[in-house]
Amino acid sequence: MQIQVQIAATTETWRLGRGDELALWLERRPWQGGEICSARSFALGRAAALDPVVRKLSQLLHAADEGYVSPKVFLPVILEGTSLPELLSASIFGAPRDLNNLELKRLLMDRLERSPQIFLLADAFALAPAITDLLASLNNTGSAYPLIVLDFRTGSRRGSHEEFELYPAMPAHAVLRDPRADPETLWQRYLHSRGAWESGGSIAFAERLGMAWSSVPTFDDNAVETASQEVANQQWLALPESVRKESAEYGGLMASAASARQVSRLVFDLLAAGVLWYPPGHGSYTPAAWAVRGRAPSASSLSPVDRAALVNAPLVAELLSGCFHLEALERARLPEPLSAHMSSDASEMHQSFLRREPRSQAVFYPDTYLYRATPENFESFGSCIGLIPRDEQSDARKRLLALRNALCHGHFAGWYAVKTFSSVQERLLADRISPL
Repeated sequence: MQIQVQIAATTETWRLGRGDELALWLERRPWQGGEICSARSFALGRAAALDPVVRKLSQLLHAADEGYVSPKVFLPVILEGTSLPELLSASIFGAPRDLNNLELKRLLMDRLERSPQIFLLADAFALAPAITDLLASLNNTGSAYPLIVLDFRTGSRRGSHEEFELYPAMPAHAVLRDPRADPETLWQRYLHSRGAWESGGSIAFAERLGMAWSSVPTFDDNAVETASQEVANQQWLALPESVRKESAEYGGLMASAASARQVSRLVFDLLAAGVLWYPPGHGSYTPAAWAVRGRAPSASSLSPVDRAALVNAPLVAELLSGCFHLEALERARLPEPLSAHMSSDASEMHQSFLRREPRSQAVFYPDTYLYRATPENFESFGSCIGLIPRDEQSDARKRLLALRNALCHGHFAGWYAVKTFSSVQERLLADRISPL
């Protein structure tokens, strides 16, 4: 499931967690059999943070309707400790009404004769059994149109029915997807990537960052950094004191390499508050960048875990992939034969590889892998650069090496990294590939 998100006056397409699976669920029209599901999102600001998601889901639900009558969509409401009649009547009329279950059914049956009724609720966990019974009852009465209920969960508690994560939300396309992109376009894509990472995958918080960045001059990453810190500080101070204390305790435990059992009791509350999140491709939760900034607004140093949380991993993956590609092209420029120039370390590693020693790189290859490694494969790129005759690309190769090494060692990936890669790529590919 994709949605349009605006960051600093630029709109890009973002992907919502397992939203594609939710879209397929909607296409199946499961409400006809009385099914309910949850679209679960650890969202800052609770239901208010779901507004963009609600707009997209409304479109999907409209498309799922078989009739020609536009569905009536009721947006999420949060009413703590209310009954189902109170919750649904509040969705319809703006305030809860004193209805019993029979009166609620009659009200809905009358409305279902005119159009589909779609209720988007928020955190209605305790009412799930009653909602399921209501769906099964009304959708099997022969009404002209269906009753559909979709429950958003903004906390960590799971229901017994099917749930789909709409979290985290991330840009659907790569920053470096077009090698011909001009610097202004790259800057705009960079801000979307950074907004997603800094916010911990929250659209609402990313858009808030985007508003703070809207007055930042183009290419001024120093100003972006300052604005990001200010917004993070504000969000941190808005958290309940109990959450701030738990976050500080979590940070201390992680810095001391505490056991999983010690930190597990803190995880669910911190996930629900957006202080922790599950980044794409990560096997476990990690602190959100904004939370690290808020917890340590003036720290001169950070723990390894907090430092890593500030590094935009999807952007680093893009940049490293591009660096490895350019490195392979440059290695092809090495003079032949290379054996006379090989370092002793490279030769030893190659021999260890051929013997398939446990500590060699051979363990990462299948036994049936067809292509044998050569000694050149074990020579460092830095050494290879020294063997390539000096030419107009020499400086670009050194910059490529510096960027690649910085990224491999976990250093920050900001606009300068994007700009460096773009200029190095343009220079190294100038005599190889013509733009299409």
